[in-house]
Amino acid sequence: MREVHVLSMLNTSRSASRAAAWLRENRPTELFLELPPACEDYLRVADYTEALNLMVEDGLLTPEEAGTLRLEPLLRAAEGCRIHCYLDPLHQLAKREFLQDVLLLSLRARVSGRVDVERWRSAAGRLLKAEERAGEREAAYIASKCTRRGACINLSESACRVLERRGIPVRTHVLAEASKPVDMLLGLLRKERSGSSVPDEELERCIRAHLRFLELVETLGYEDAVLRLSSQQDA
Repeated sequence: MREVHVLSMLNTSRSASRAAAWLRENRPTELFLELPPACEDYLRVADYTEALNLMVEDGLLTPEEAGTLRLEPLLRAAEGCRIHCYLDPLHQLAKREFLQDVLLLSLRARVSGRVDVERWRSAAGRLLKAEERAGEREAAYIASKCTRRGACINLSESACRVLERRGIPVRTHVLAEASKPVDMLLGLLRKERSGSSVPDEELERCIRAHLRFLELVETLGYEDAVLRLSSQQDA
């Protein structure tokens, strides 16, 4: 029986180590990475740094995207299983545009001290709409390649639902240290798109938490900021 295990992780060394440990213990038949399918050929080499550099040179990834990936621990732990890349190119483009929107909106909020919730809602809505549209194609690709037990990095909820409608069970394993505020914001807006009411005040709390997280990143660096965020949530 085919099944897909979704590993929910952040691009941190700690998350990658946890994911690698899961892969070594569970030995999936396939590993699906959050990269566009055109990247697959690049990953059939032992030097993963060289592979990332080539992806950037050929325009498949931006330098920023390549710089945040923690691929090597995953690929070394998954030796012997088939490697695939599932990210729909339009979904990848929407993710890039959302990051640009968030950078601009964060700058405006930090300069003015005001949060325009509707602009944040609109920017997130464009990403979530693309995520939903891409979910069908991403799920179809995974279903076509998964032979028994697939492990998938950060698959969207939309794609997970499509897989389950196709009769492929999905199991989610949360390996991240903590949910970043912007991820929590997206989670709230997914609920809103499904019919739930989400007050503007709740969205603004997530946005202001994101702005505080950016200050931590500037002070501590990304990985230490995520660890501090995790300790704050535990408290």
